[in-house]
Amino acid sequence: MPGLLELALLRERSGAREGAVPLMRALRSRAERLPPDQLVEGPEALPARFYQASADAYLNQGALE
Repeated sequence: MPGLLELALLRERSGAREGAVPLMRALRSRAERLPPDQLVEGPEALPARFYQASADAYLNQGALE
């Protein structure tokens, strides 16, 4: 999951939002299947809820505008 998040953000930064959105959806789907407090190993162990919240924030950006 850390790799999915980083790749999605890299694509967004390079202007390829159409490539980032499917990755964020996949990230959210994977994170939703885990208990929220389950740690996901990566450069820094973070709970699954971090990845779900990150994907949700990205996918919902602009929804309140």
